[in-house]
Amino acid sequence: MSRLLRTSAIVIATGSLALLGCSSSGDDNASDTTTTAEADTTTTIDGGAEFASTLNELCATGQATTDAAGEDLQTALDELTSADASGDTAAYTAALDDAETATEDVIGAFEDFLAEVDQLDVPADAQTALDDLTASIEQRQALTEDLRDAIAADDGDAFTNAFNALQDANAELDQIADDAAEVLDAPDCASQDDGSSDTTDTTSF
Repeated sequence: MSRLLRTSAIVIATGSLALLGCSSSGDDNASDTTTTAEADTTTTIDGGAEFASTLNELCATGQATTDAAGEDLQTALDELTSADASGDTAAYTAALDDAETATEDVIGAFEDFLAEVDQLDVPADAQTALDDLTASIEQRQALTEDLRDAIAADDGDAFTNAFNALQDANAELDQIADDAAEVLDAPDCASQDDGSSDTTDTTSF
C-alpha cells in the first residue's frame, strides 16, 4: 500500500469534483438558452418559476460549500507532502484528517442538496430533467465516498483509482448537469466549465 502523499502531486482544480459546476461566469448564457428550448419545455419553466428559482438557490448553496471544500482538500494535500518531507508524523496525521473532513463536507453537500430537492413541488414536465440531475449528483457522491475512504485509509493506490474514476466520469456528469440546468432554467446547476484551465480539472469540489 502506498501512502496518500504519493499521489498528492496531482493538481486538484476546484471545480471538477464540484457539486454541480465551476464558477457563475456562464450564468447569462445559461439563462438565455431557455428561450430557445422546445415549446413544451419553455412552458414548463414559465409555469414553474418558483420551482426553478428555489432549485437554482439550492445549487448555488451546494456549489459554495463544495468550492470551499475543494480548496481545503488541496491545502490538506499540500500539507501532507510538506509533513512527509520534514518527517513530521503529527502534521501528516493532522493533514490527513483535514483531507478526510474536506471530502466529508462535499458528501454532506450532496446529501443536503438531494434531501432539499426531494421536498420540492416539481412541475410534471420538469421531473425527467430533475431526475437526470439528481442521478448525476448521486453518482458524484458515490465516487467522492470512494475518495474519502481512500483518504481515511491513507491508501495512495486507492486514492489514485478513485481520483481517476472521478476524472473519467466528469465530462459525462458535467454534460448531464448542463442539459438539465438548461431545461430547468437553473443556471447555477450547470457545470459552467469554460475549458480555460490547463490543469486536469478533475475534482468537482
